[in-house]
Amino acid sequence: MLPDDAIIVCAAGLVLLALVAWISIVDLRRLVIPDTANLLLAVTGLAYGYLASGTFPWPSVAGALFLFLLLFLVRLMHSRIRGKVGLGLGDVKLGGAAGLWLQPLDLPLLMLLASLSAIAGIIIVHTIRGGVLESRRLPFGPFLGVSLIAVWFCEALLHPGFNYSGGL
Repeated sequence: MLPDDAIIVCAAGLVLLALVAWISIVDLRRLVIPDTANLLLAVTGLAYGYLASGTFPWPSVAGALFLFLLLFLVRLMHSRIRGKVGLGLGDVKLGGAAGLWLQPLDLPLLMLLASLSAIAGIIIVHTIRGGVLESRRLPFGPFLGVSLIAVWFCEALLHPGFNYSGGL
């Protein structure tokens, strides 16, 4: 029989996989992330943070808010400079919801992996389909989602029960 912590991590992992799959499929097909999916990701991230630490996950909430505001600022600046939206509001919300699943110190790794995988995706799409890169629209949600799974999985395996606000 598995210990309670292992059951929580396994259940949370399955929920996370299902939500990221839903978000990725919809975003790849329609270039939009459903608000319901982002809301469910946020709520389950909060629940996981509480169940994993036994207390309300304030550090994760602060990190999620910071990441949301940072992505919103990137969206706003890109829109003002380029005259078109480069990062959808659903992606901004997804970043905030993803932050609730992780410890704040892991958020730079999340964004690094998401950005590098998106750049690789752009290169692959350009190589396969050809054409001008500026005319191609590539959803960021799947890259952010897969990176969330990777960072969360490593966090859950390498530092079970670890919480940056006060140790174990």
